[in-house]
Amino acid sequence: MDKELVELSIVANLLSMSLRVLLVLRNVNNLTYSLRIHEIDSKIESQDPSLKNLEGIISERESFELCGPSHLTNIDWTNPDHRRSVAACLVQGVYILERDRQENRQASKALAPPWWNFFQFDLHSQLIDDADSCIFGAIYKSKHPPSQHTPSYVIAFRGTLIKGNAFSRDLELDIHNIKNGLHLTSRFDIPQFLM
Repeated sequence: MDKELVELSIVANLLSMSLRVLLVLRNVNNLTYSLRIHEIDSKIESQDPSLKNLEGIISERESFELCGPSHLTNIDWTNPDHRRSVAACLVQGVYILERDRQENRQASKALAPPWWNFFQFDLHSQLIDDADSCIFGAIYKSKHPPSQHTPSYVIAFRGTLIKGNAFSRDLELDIHNIKNGLHLTSRFDIPQFLM
């Protein structure tokens, strides 16, 4: 009984510290956002005219045109830096898929597709949590024919979102992860089912 109380106390303390860190991060993020809003607006105006028609203000990190590695026009799959850049973009695509879902951005207003289309991938399937309908992962299929170095499929998972309605479920799963119980959640079963 005492061991369970100690474990609960540790988890409660970790949760309390995590919430304090997240609040600090959110405050820093809000300050950074307000300081950079003018800079982002000017970047949007100087880019593709179709970006000017986006409803609301988008985060610079969500726009591939503003911060994606568009200089990587020829991917060398034997180069670890290129592979790392592509992997980071595919993971970013999952984050933005969820943000698109939360903001109800569809079709031409969706910001996620350039994050995989630029590297010649198609979105094969979305991994959706049964508990809260959040997108937590994606399976991408290469448009290129299979080769020794080019992956045919890539599975990408996003981490914890601190914005929107995914936050509470993500935090709950973070606690499961700390307690080594992630395998007991619905997000663990979905990718295994697809394999």
